[in-house]
Amino acid sequence: MNNREELQKTLKALEANPDDASSIGETVELLCKLTHEFSRSDPDLAEHYVSRALVLSEKFELKQGIADSLLTQGTLNWVKGDFKKALESYLKSLKICKETGYSRGAANCHSNVGIIRKIQGNYEEALNSHFKSLKIKEEINDYAGIAKSYNNIGIIYDERGQCDDALDYYRKALKMFTKIDDQLGIAITYNNIGIIYESKNDYTHALEYYNHSLKIKEKIGDIKGIAGATLNIASLFVLQKKYKNALEYSRKALHSYTHLGDKRGIADSSNWTGRILTKLKNFNAAFPHLNKGLQLAIETGAKQRESDSYQYLLELHQAQGDFEQALIYSIKFSKLREKIFNSESIEKIAQMQVKYETEKKEEEAEIYRSIFENTLVGMYRISPDGSILMVNSTLVQMLGYSSSEELKKHNFLDTGSDTEHPLFEFHNHFINNEITQGLETVWFNRDGSPLHFLENYRVVRDESGKLLYFEGTVEDITERKKLETAKLKLEREVLQTQKLESLGVLTGGIAHDFNNILMAILGNADLALIEIDQGSKAHSNVKAIEESAKRAAGLVKQMLAYTGKGKLLVEWIDISNIIQEMKHILEVSISRKTKIRFHLAENLPLIEGDAAQIRQTIINLVANASDAIESADGSISLTTGTMICDSDYLGKTYFEEPLSEGHYVFIDVTDNGCGMTEQTRNNLFDPFYTTKFTGRGLGLAAVSGIIRGHFGAVNVRSEPGNGTTIRVLFPAQRKHGKLKLEAFSGKSNDLSGSGAILLVDDEESVLSVGKQMLEHLGFSVVTASDGQAAVDLYKEHSESIMLVILDLIMPVLDGEETFKKLCEINEDVAVILCSGYNEQEVTQRFIGKELAGFLQKPYRFSQLEAIINKVISN
Repeated sequence: MNNREELQKTLKALEANPDDASSIGETVELLCKLTHEFSRSDPDLAEHYVSRALVLSEKFELKQGIADSLLTQGTLNWVKGDFKKALESYLKSLKICKETGYSRGAANCHSNVGIIRKIQGNYEEALNSHFKSLKIKEEINDYAGIAKSYNNIGIIYDERGQCDDALDYYRKALKMFTKIDDQLGIAITYNNIGIIYESKNDYTHALEYYNHSLKIKEKIGDIKGIAGATLNIASLFVLQKKYKNALEYSRKALHSYTHLGDKRGIADSSNWTGRILTKLKNFNAAFPHLNKGLQLAIETGAKQRESDSYQYLLELHQAQGDFEQALIYSIKFSKLREKIFNSESIEKIAQMQVKYETEKKEEEAEIYRSIFENTLVGMYRISPDGSILMVNSTLVQMLGYSSSEELKKHNFLDTGSDTEHPLFEFHNHFINNEITQGLETVWFNRDGSPLHFLENYRVVRDESGKLLYFEGTVEDITERKKLETAKLKLEREVLQTQKLESLGVLTGGIAHDFNNILMAILGNADLALIEIDQGSKAHSNVKAIEESAKRAAGLVKQMLAYTGKGKLLVEWIDISNIIQEMKHILEVSISRKTKIRFHLAENLPLIEGDAAQIRQTIINLVANASDAIESADGSISLTTGTMICDSDYLGKTYFEEPLSEGHYVFIDVTDNGCGMTEQTRNNLFDPFYTTKFTGRGLGLAAVSGIIRGHFGAVNVRSEPGNGTTIRVLFPAQRKHGKLKLEAFSGKSNDLSGSGAILLVDDEESVLSVGKQMLEHLGFSVVTASDGQAAVDLYKEHSESIMLVILDLIMPVLDGEETFKKLCEINEDVAVILCSGYNEQEVTQRFIGKELAGFLQKPYRFSQLEAIINKVISN
């Protein structure tokens, strides 16, 4: 039992219970399906079914049923060729769908309206309808419908000659059909893609896609689809003049259409078979096929097919040399063509065409003028000698002129481009390459300011190849370039910040562990020096140990200085006085073959900073300058002075931290050495980067951190072979007078202590040496190796413990947690915090908490004595 019989049997079963209203909707749905089944083979029966569906829907007021019935009726009229009635039915159905919110029905109506509009040649409205259908299908997730909409849109683009757009939508359809595994949809889409490639004369790809389509249709048993695919392949082989291959496929198509009983399909495939046999000069075999095609065309009333049959029979008799018969078919062909397009109609069409073409050209010219004048990009046309032929108002405004006439007074070659990319080079490029796209250039505004443009050019020639003019478009990307520069600057700042943070973590870890070791070395050395007589040989040995340990501690401080977070001993400083005091040290620290000259300004404004770190900066810069000098007549100049720095100047300095405009004191260190390459300049202040032998290079890295810590900046001028000038800038201060120091001088007041001190540290060697120091000062000492033990001891002995010296990093409870618990026991507890980390980093965690003091490891006996003295005196 075929599909039609099953539908008819189900319909009879439903109609056997006419009073069962619940089955009416199902009955209407079946009647619409039967209409589609018989629409081509028996249009009258199909009309009967759809009329019944419409009557039932109206009787029972089934709005959705009425909409579906009208939609089906429209499709039947479409098949009959009555497009006007079809469109009326679709629009009525669409109105009901919108009123009732029947989305799926509305999508189908829009789609069918689009198909009718396409048939009528109204491609814009057709596209609009299909896009409306697509939008609804996307909203309701109708994937099969989405894929069909893609195909419909692709067909319109194809017929408009927009092959690339059509191909794009066909591929979208193919992807969607594949997603839902709709084999028939995939096959149809493959066929459509094949048609695109055929129109592009890409017969290899066209044949590939036609074969894909055919295989799927054979797999699913779609006989009608097989017939259509084989006929497409046959026509493709005809275009390639592969007539034997074409004949094979046209016969397959004929066989399939005959099996289906599709008279129009039989007529088409018969005509194709006869035409191919004519090409193969098998005239006896060709005539029956062409004659059969003619008979079926007449029988089905297909005038266009009948006309084609006369034309093919005419070609057959001409090829045979039977000009009498050829003349007969020529007359029949002409009369039929005249009947289809009578002379009056042809004349009217011709007149309308002329009028249409004239209006179209005028409209296109107006559209072009509007686009040319109102587009947001600059447009121009210039002669080969640079004279401006056309220029739009956008480009006039871009370049700062008042009118196009004013701009046209200038030669185009004088209007644009920088010296690196003169415009005439672009012209030469055009002559050789015809088209250039996406070229970034720099032009100049009327006021001389640079403008960054993105340009597209092409050269236009006459039929003989003579150069007529250049034309192009320019887009102003000046702001975009500024944003890109700002973005790049921000990325560099983030990278630098991350680098500093990473090194900060590294140096903090080193400070904690390494300084504990140094604490034990320096502390024991201090204690030993107290006990050992200065005249003893052991005294000098211990002193050497002490000096080495101090150098090791200095290395950690250098690394902290690079991050800009080292501890500062802040005071007011006169830079010229600092350098004056250092003259002898600087002179002996450089090579004997190099002379150093000083140009020190007097009465400089003071700067706020750490004198020791400023000295370290100067020594490192001078040492670096000395290393760069290779000749025997080397010279280094140190110059100081002041300058007013605006944001533009500060923005071009080496570091990218935001700095305030204003008055700055500078130090210039200039040498006549080898100079630096761009790579060296870019990496100059990076940690451990060096152009010297391995193991050098931390000096300038520490300099960068010191300068950042003082809110300063660096400007570097250097070229290979031309020496180097490094200018260091520090913000000048208006205040004068000595500031209060943040750290202790280390001077002893000969403290003689009494009472108990709780010393807390997880490092046994630190506990040992710290205890000895405190006992030497006269205190009794209680020790704890972790935070919890310290809290327990303090609970037990809080009345006798006058002071707690507390490490920051410990197991169980760290210094911060321990301090909190000690305050809970006694809110007036005196605590000196001790850590290898620098003071700024640590005290941030104790803001609002009353610490008695801070000691940075490794601390000396004198520093311990001084801070305890300060705490006790307060």
